[in-house]
Amino acid sequence: MFKITKKIKKILTAILLSIILFSNIQPVVLAANETLSGSGSGRFMARQYATKIKTTDSGSNTENGIIARRLILRDEGWNFSNGDGIIVFCAQNGVPFATGQDYNGNYSAPSSSELRKAGKIAYFGWYQKHGTYGSNGVLETEPLKDYAYTQQYIWESLGQSHGTFVNPTNQSEYEQYKNEIENKIQKMTQRPSFDATAITVEIGETKTLEDTNGVLADYNTIDVTRDNIRFEHNKGENTLKI
Repeated sequence: MFKITKKIKKILTAILLSIILFSNIQPVVLAANETLSGSGSGRFMARQYATKIKTTDSGSNTENGIIARRLILRDEGWNFSNGDGIIVFCAQNGVPFATGQDYNGNYSAPSSSELRKAGKIAYFGWYQKHGTYGSNGVLETEPLKDYAYTQQYIWESLGQSHGTFVNPTNQSEYEQYKNEIENKIQKMTQRPSFDATAITVEIGETKTLEDTNGVLADYNTIDVTRDNIRFEHNKGENTLKI
């Protein structure tokens, strides 16, 4: 009976590299938006909403708490008649952002490791769960809490805030929230346990590999055939069938 070992090792490594879920994470402000990825310029109308989730930085006497922000792109061809806009996060704590005002601005990929991490926080804290676009309906009670925690962690990671949440329950949830995001960021650099290992499969045999590192579940679903060898994986599962 013929066996295939080296060929599978080479193909498998290439496939895993090509389907990593996190390979397309975009900048902080325009995270997960393909049309506005890279760099460019545009005219945006600003929208903002009170989360009412307060920190010692935002002031215990300020009812608004951390402010949630949206940008509505006003360039030709982008007519958000239904009120939808791009959910964004602030990377410059304390800079004014007026509601209803048009801004001319530039956008580009993050240039520093600090901003790249802020982009990952934005992705895992918000975009992965809630998406890029949002109308008023998106910014409800629970999403607003997610927004507030994500925004505070971005400011904290950029060294722009050392505040804590005024409500002890919020602060406790925030600490857990940060740990979850950090775990996801750490997993970005970890490969499945069987990556680059020698796997022997006999011709006509089906073999199922289990990832003991627990990161394969975050990879996109695949069903590809290379050199007459079929690889199948479902997102959310830690197994790969060959």
